[in-house]
Amino acid sequence: TEIYTLSLPDALPISSPPRSARVAPWRELPVGDVDAVIGWLLEAPRGQQPVEDCGVTRLLTAISGTEITAVMHSRGSKELTSGEQRQLQVPAAATGYERHGTLYAGPVPAAAVTAVLLPCRIPHAALHILGTDSDGTTLGGGVPLGRALAGLGVRREPLEVLATPGQLDTAGREQVVWSAARLWLGAPIALVTECFFKEFLDAFPGPWTLPRPGPWTAP
Repeated sequence: TEIYTLSLPDALPISSPPRSARVAPWRELPVGDVDAVIGWLLEAPRGQQPVEDCGVTRLLTAISGTEITAVMHSRGSKELTSGEQRQLQVPAAATGYERHGTLYAGPVPAAAVTAVLLPCRIPHAALHILGTDSDGTTLGGGVPLGRALAGLGVRREPLEVLATPGQLDTAGREQVVWSAARLWLGAPIALVTECFFKEFLDAFPGPWTLPRPGPWTAP
């Protein structure tokens, strides 16, 4: 089994991958829908491309041809774990902000998403769109992270992407791809994980026209 990952030596995902996870052989032909998603998440144009052009919101839009919306299930201030502190390169006293939600393509649930943000490193206008402020206070609102960060030059660094056949969430929906990434704006500003639903890929089967992959360069 080969695991295609771009993890840093000390990088730990903000949530562990499901136990049933495996890596899909996306480099082999024929390429299925899950394989194509994994390949794009690892090889998308992350070099000089901003997150709004190579993140999950962009991928879901390309697959579905519809605008992606977000429904937040929980959000608020978070005490960072030691692993999150290392990945975000912050001291233990730093305050994080965590969002849990679901991305939708029209009425179809596309992915469950979690983001741990550093409000102190994110411009105020983007924080307002995300529904918080610099001290982590919840204000309301809720849009996809990639859209809220558009125009800022934020870049996405992939950490790990896995196929998770048979993995079910608490609502009984099958999650077929799990991914983890770190977002940069000069310094790390967020850790994100995404779980793609089989229901979404069934609703919008390939082949798709996805954004052309490009080389990764370090932030």
